Amino acid sequence: MPSIMISFRFLLEVITVMGLLGGIFTGKPWAVKIGFAFLGLLVVLVWSRYGAPKTPQVLKGVRKLLLESSVFVLGTIGFWQLYGDKAGLLYALAALADLVLLYILALR
Repeated sequence: MPSIMISFRFLLEVITVMGLLGGIFTGKPWAVKIGFAFLGLLVVLVWSRYGAPKTPQVLKGVRKLLLESSVFVLGTIGFWQLYGDKAGLLYALAALADLVLLYILALR
């Protein structure tokens, strides 16, 4: 079970970044496309510096939870705006389930 949850977390992180960057290919106005692409790049930079397990500056405890929550809230907003209600809701439920299960199972 732990390896499945860790794999799901990694997949969710990749989907978050790809979903935000993929906004470039939607029919939204250019300002929206560029804004979400910028958010996608910002998520990559911040996550790689403070969220990746092997980085020297990895956050722990409440700070890590705040980082994860922030990234997943940005992802939820992005999916809602870029891809619609169903995609936003599905993403939000997946992110919430992931966070809750990882902390309940103490896999952090």
